Amino acid sequence: MSADTSIIVPFEDTDLSELISIVERVWYLDSDESKDESRSLATIDIAYFIGVSTHRFVAKQDGQILGLIFCSNGETPADFEKWQKLENETTAKAKKLLSEARFKDYEIFGDVESHLVHDYWNTNTNDAKWEITLFCVNPAIKSQGIGGMLFSYVLDFMKEQGAKHYFLATDDDCDFGFYQHKGLTCKDKAAIKSSTKDYGFAYIYAGDF
Repeated sequence: MSADTSIIVPFEDTDLSELISIVERVWYLDSDESKDESRSLATIDIAYFIGVSTHRFVAKQDGQILGLIFCSNGETPADFEKWQKLENETTAKAKKLLSEARFKDYEIFGDVESHLVHDYWNTNTNDAKWEITLFCVNPAIKSQGIGGMLFSYVLDFMKEQGAKHYFLATDDDCDFGFYQHKGLTCKDKAAIKSSTKDYGFAYIYAGDF
C-alpha cells in the first residue's frame, strides 16, 4: 500500500474499532499487558483524543485505515460528552484489570503531556494556536509515505482555516526526528517518571506557517 493510492477522509464512528487496534499495536504491542488490558488502554487513549479534537482525519485504502491525524483549534467538540463517557467507562474497567501501580504509570504519560500542552496553550495567549492532538500510522504499512501524506494534509487544512502557528506533544517513545525533519522546533520538555521507573521525556514541538 502506498500514499499514492489512498484517500484522506473525515473520521466516522464506524472507524473506532480499527483506530483502537492501530493505537494498541503502536503503543502497547511490546508491553506486558494482556489483550484485554492493552485494548482498554488504547480505547481510553482514542476516546480522549477524539474528545479533544475538533477535526479528525483518517487515511484509507480499500476500506482499510492506514493512519490517522487529529487536530484542534482549542474549541470543545460538539460530541465531547459522548467520548468522555467512553473514556470514563473504559478507565473504570482498566482500573480493575491492571494493578494500581501499573495504571498510575500509564496515567503519568498523559498527566505530563497534558501539563505541557496546557502551559503552551496559555503562553502568548494573543497568538492563535492549533494543536495536532494525535498522529498515528498503521505499523503494518510504515515507510510507505502515509505519515508524510497525513501530516502535509493536516498542515494544509490548518492553513486553510487561517492558522499561523501549530504545535504538538510527543515523547521518547515516538519518532520526534520526523517533526525535526519537518521543520518544527522543540519549545518545552518535561521528565516522565514514576516512583519506580524513568520513562524519558515528553516534548512540545511547534511550527509556523
